[in-house]
Amino acid sequence: MSSISGSPAFSNQEKNEEALRLQNARLAALQQVVLGLTSTLELSTVLQRVAEMAQTLAASAHAHIFLYDPRRDELTLAASHWAADQKEIPLKPRRSGITHSVARSGQPVFIEDSTDHPYYTGVPLAARPGALACLPLVKGEGILGTLNLGYWQPYHFDPETRAFLDLMAKHAAIAIDNARLYQAATLSASELRRLYDTSLDINSQLEISKLLDLIIQRAAELLHGDSGNFYFCDESTNDLVPRAPFGQHTVASVDRLKPGEGATGRVFLSGQPLVVQDYDTWEGRVARIPLGRYARVLHVPVKRGAQVIGVMSVNRSKSAPAYTDDDVRLLSLFANQAAIAIENARLYQVAVEKARMERELDMARTLQISLIPRELLKIAGWDLAAHWQPAREVSGDFYDVFPLARATRYGLMIADVSDKGMPAALFMTSTRAILRASMTAARAPAHGIAHANRLICADTANGMFVTLFYAQCDPKTGEMVYVNAGHNPPLLYRKRKDQLSELARTGMALGVEEKSVFNQRTLKLNHGDFVLLYTDGVTEAINAEEQEFGVERLQQIILEKRHAPAAEMLAALEKAVSAFVGETLQSDDIAIVIVKRL
Repeated sequence: MSSISGSPAFSNQEKNEEALRLQNARLAALQQVVLGLTSTLELSTVLQRVAEMAQTLAASAHAHIFLYDPRRDELTLAASHWAADQKEIPLKPRRSGITHSVARSGQPVFIEDSTDHPYYTGVPLAARPGALACLPLVKGEGILGTLNLGYWQPYHFDPETRAFLDLMAKHAAIAIDNARLYQAATLSASELRRLYDTSLDINSQLEISKLLDLIIQRAAELLHGDSGNFYFCDESTNDLVPRAPFGQHTVASVDRLKPGEGATGRVFLSGQPLVVQDYDTWEGRVARIPLGRYARVLHVPVKRGAQVIGVMSVNRSKSAPAYTDDDVRLLSLFANQAAIAIENARLYQVAVEKARMERELDMARTLQISLIPRELLKIAGWDLAAHWQPAREVSGDFYDVFPLARATRYGLMIADVSDKGMPAALFMTSTRAILRASMTAARAPAHGIAHANRLICADTANGMFVTLFYAQCDPKTGEMVYVNAGHNPPLLYRKRKDQLSELARTGMALGVEEKSVFNQRTLKLNHGDFVLLYTDGVTEAINAEEQEFGVERLQQIILEKRHAPAAEMLAALEKAVSAFVGETLQSDDIAIVIVKRL
């Protein structure tokens, strides 16, 4: 390259020959350097080789490579090389300076003499280069950065020199871009491997509390953070509560946040990641959190579908690198995996709890079945049949047939607890025990029922009550003394009249009023007469058209089978109800008892 001053005199032919020789030498040297650049894809090595190549081929005092981030409009010094006889001086480009201008515009700038250049106004002569070439590193339509070449003396950049420097910058840009792409691919593959291994790790844990601890620990490891936390919303207080603290800070009451409060609250409401590079100076910091507690923070939402179920945070110290877009992307991907792991653990816990409840319900059903008579009493001259069918695993309906004192009479009852499921089943169990004990020792049915009612009222809770039909039967005479405590009126069939009638209520349900009065009535069953006891699960059975089975259908079935044995009558009734209901789920418990005098 030719200097502005001190050039010896040459003839035109000699000048042309010298220019051609210099051009050929430059191209040969550039070819060798390009071969050297393509021999490696390690980014830092490529950057340093580019700086060395540029300084040597341009015969400059120094060469600097700045990488440009257009989103942040930031330049980062990536590599420098100084001539052997030059002393290195730290450089930092100004946002209003030439380097930023070239990076933004993509147009080179050549300053042949800095003495009167406005850019160097106020800069001491000892600190300014004599000449400067600032070339954009362009790949496609993107600007990778700049190549800066400095000379301590003024320098003339003739057209051939400018063309050569531009060609050199193009080759440098290609080498740097290839190295960056390779580094990105390598980093992406490494991140995917780490993310895959981490996902396998967290998906192997199915206990929620341990899973959350593991998630935050792995998130901090992925992002090279020193602490982190996982926040869930407490719906009872609408607070965001830390559930899995990890790292340097301890959890205190100040960690409870409202949606929208602080970085965590903002991410919970927005559903978008948030990076804060300096929490102490951030405008949205929570004032009650002590200064210095957080430095660099990255928060990402954890979602189930479109719903934000929590916020994951990872923190770094001030001395650690700032968070990048790649960090946000990596933690967001991990948050997606964490959401799946949390949902799996939740479903597992639901399944475990469901299995536990099913075991308990199965045990309760087994116990309840044991309380229902498996075989009815065999009474000479009498025909008995019964059916019991819970709507759920357990039932609030029950029936009982049991011998009374000296076995000369027997007690017969059917009852219906006001609720369904487990509460009704528990209430039914205690009620059955109270009724048996009360009726065995009672002087008369009405007295026994009144005594049982007082005991049930003393123990009942949640407004539960029970309707009951109880009868004391004399198998020899056919006499039946009964009390109907708010129950569905049983159907009485008289063979002589060949008709059905109802046994009306004689008192209110048990468990409603402690001082209730119960009346008893007496009837006599003759040969061929029978009584049908039932709960409202029969008459209120619903079909697909939401119609009820009703009392009329019940009476029709019974009358059609009035001369049949009790078991056959019962089977016909069961079949009729089942056919009426069809595929509709059973809505209420069912109990039926038929007592027929032969």
